[in-house]
Amino acid sequence: MTDDAFIITRLQTGEEDAFKFLFDSEYEKLCRFANCMVHDSTAAESIVDDVMLNIWENRNTLNVESSLHAYLTRAVRNRCINELKARLRRMASETTELKLNAETEMLEIVFRYAKVPFNEL
Repeated sequence: MTDDAFIITRLQTGEEDAFKFLFDSEYEKLCRFANCMVHDSTAAESIVDDVMLNIWENRNTLNVESSLHAYLTRAVRNRCINELKARLRRMASETTELKLNAETEMLEIVFRYAKVPFNEL
């Protein structure tokens, strides 16, 4: 039995020491990896925290076909991609809101100079 298989077996039986070992051996590396992707150490730590919590909560159904490190790295990578997509959506939303605000201000200026009250439209 490989070290990873041994740790997975212990995790699946609920052994907290196995989780602590996994956490202690992988956490910092995963945080550095996540930070390289999202360029935000707080977000990186949150992502890794979520992945590790998910490992513990779903330990009974954990199905690792590669190494634990590769599995965790892939999980962190996927969460980082989701974080970056969410940032893009927020930026697009903010840009749209700013654009609408700018358009509203321009209309107010146009109507002010045209002597038409803006609220009468």
